[in-house]
Amino acid sequence: METKGFCIALLETLLFVCIAQGGNKVGVYVINADRGAIVNLHHAKEDIETIIPHFDFQAEIIKHAESFLPGTRKNIELGFTEWIGDSKRNLFIIIGGPGLGKTVIMTHLAILFKKHVLASHLCRYDILERRQPRRIILSLAYQLAMNFPPYRQKIEKNLSHYNDVTTRTASEIWDQLLVAPLSTLSPPKGVPKIILLIDALDESAYQDDRQGILHILRNKVRDLPSWVGVAVSSRPETGIID
Repeated sequence: METKGFCIALLETLLFVCIAQGGNKVGVYVINADRGAIVNLHHAKEDIETIIPHFDFQAEIIKHAESFLPGTRKNIELGFTEWIGDSKRNLFIIIGGPGLGKTVIMTHLAILFKKHVLASHLCRYDILERRQPRRIILSLAYQLAMNFPPYRQKIEKNLSHYNDVTTRTASEIWDQLLVAPLSTLSPPKGVPKIILLIDALDESAYQDDRQGILHILRNKVRDLPSWVGVAVSSRPETGIID
């Protein structure tokens, strides 16, 4: 009865309350009507899965990559290989008009260089969450944590610091969730560069925030350690290479 009364009180003052249960994780999340943010009131076990919102792109990556024609785009594969070995360049960009197969190329690279590409985000103009700059960076951070244990351990040591990460700006998330922790780590053994891949930047909400994803790619990629790179595909109109 006490629990029921508690839930009723919340419902009288807030827009929506839901209880999420999964395994040994139990969470109460509140959507704040004033700020539109998701607030975590209580959960029995905090971990990266409950703190950082994420997507699963694996099936989509495989599906797109299946359309790649073996023996084609060798110049891009060669350029990508050379870039991986170049510690002075953090950003790799593929620019092309609509219908030229950029997503097929990017997903092919993600699979071909899976030892290096530890996180991939595929933007979609018709899926709001996949367009948002904050969600793009959070998506990359989550996958990086799943595939790079030293980074995950670093985040989990200070997990309480990231409780409100979804309310921060894209630039703040980039600095605090990627640049700061990665700057204290070393690359995986035998891997000269790990890669964060963003496909279809032109389908993101790059125009909505002057301090958002386009600003980060133009001005903040250089803040990453030399052994961390970002690979991006886009149509020309984003102006990423201006």
